[in-house]
Amino acid sequence: MRTQYYLPTRNPLAQIFATLAFVAVAAVAAIFGAFILAAVIGLGAILTLIVAARVWWLRRRLRHGKAEPGTNVGTTIEGEYRRYR
Repeated sequence: MRTQYYLPTRNPLAQIFATLAFVAVAAVAAIFGAFILAAVIGLGAILTLIVAARVWWLRRRLRHGKAEPGTNVGTTIEGEYRRYR
């Protein structure tokens, strides 16, 4: 099996071109990563606001004695019972 080694070129023009290409790729990757991070943080903030608004709404309804349809919160059930010994 033949082993190949990478030998850097000694041509200064090729080295400058390779360095500029690396800097350009790194800059594009950093900018793209910043946009992705901003999008994730933005979506997290929106989701947090939605959950906070829902919790506030539910607490407000429970405080005023109004329940959502289909729930038994705030209703009184009257009845009789007997205790056997």
